[in-house]
Amino acid sequence: MIRSDFPYIPVPRLFYPFEEEAPFDKCSRCHAELLESNREYMIEKALKPGDTIYEYTICFDCIEKSRGGISSDSMQYMERFFLERVRPVEHRAKMIRKFDLDYRFWLDHCVVNGTPVDQMHEYQIMAHCQGPYMVFSVFPYCLGEHAADELVSNLSVATLKELDEFGDELIDIPPELRELWKRKPVLI
Repeated sequence: MIRSDFPYIPVPRLFYPFEEEAPFDKCSRCHAELLESNREYMIEKALKPGDTIYEYTICFDCIEKSRGGISSDSMQYMERFFLERVRPVEHRAKMIRKFDLDYRFWLDHCVVNGTPVDQMHEYQIMAHCQGPYMVFSVFPYCLGEHAADELVSNLSVATLKELDEFGDELIDIPPELRELWKRKPVLI
């Protein structure tokens, strides 16, 4: 059963795997089934105009397990960053009031600084899902490259190493692209 405290729609095609005709159905980390189990999970896609850089899905159980490797200073910084810069409760209320469940408007600008997607070279979109549905919690949202760089630049070395290793588990990166990947750690 879907959570009743948030509105939801079927997962939009934008959040399907690149060049696939069906939604993600397994956690990229533990391979748990997502759709029929009604499990909660996140989808993150890093994009640039006309191209997908990477994409993955991760269940809430794996998210919780991964948080143990993030330093307390970095965790506090990330929480403060989103509370102060995004103001999630107000953001969600404003988006529901203005755009209802038209997710395209939730993703057409950076949630942190308001930069329109068509003015970005790279950006990440994220969705909170449960089973075959996208849930309108704080998500969906877009995080632009400048906001992501600001966030990452204030994380501890240990946390960045943990995020790099976590990303290596989630995404199959060819060896020639490893160095590029290290500049774009997974942010969930």
